[in-house]
Amino acid sequence: MVTPIFTEEMTWRGYRFLMEVFDNNDYSKLKDIQQVYGFLFNEKDEIVIFRKSPDSEWCLPGGTPEKCDKTWKGTLIREAEEEVDVEIEDIKPAGYIKSTALDNNLQKFRVGIMLRAVAKVTKVKPQTIDPATGILNERKFIRAKDFLKYCPWGANGKAQLELAMRARDGKG
Repeated sequence: MVTPIFTEEMTWRGYRFLMEVFDNNDYSKLKDIQQVYGFLFNEKDEIVIFRKSPDSEWCLPGGTPEKCDKTWKGTLIREAEEEVDVEIEDIKPAGYIKSTALDNNLQKFRVGIMLRAVAKVTKVKPQTIDPATGILNERKFIRAKDFLKYCPWGANGKAQLELAMRARDGKG
């Protein structure tokens, strides 16, 4: 049995969840993968983040696997193209999060796995409208040390960033 490296209860959009972060890069036995998000690094070693509007939260590119995605890597490639208009390669697993809904009224969110990955940005394209939302996202490249300023996810975010940095450096 794999033990989480970090656990916390959190409230998101008014609902309570148990979030467990795992330092495990073997995704072959995982079931119920709900999301794939990536720490995507450019040649300056900056991470790309985006937001939908000036009053929305910054986030990593990624999303829900779709039928057209043959693998979890395919999901990340597609989402990187759609949300932040970048091409990526050298995709590596960087741990995962198991999210368990603590409120009884969240049957569709009972348990879900959220994969994290790192990748190298090989091409930055002019931004286009995200086909999933119809919005032109705001894209930004930031230093890893500034990640928690833009994505204030607390100790959970810090654990994810540390796993991403280890995976990027080949130590994960």
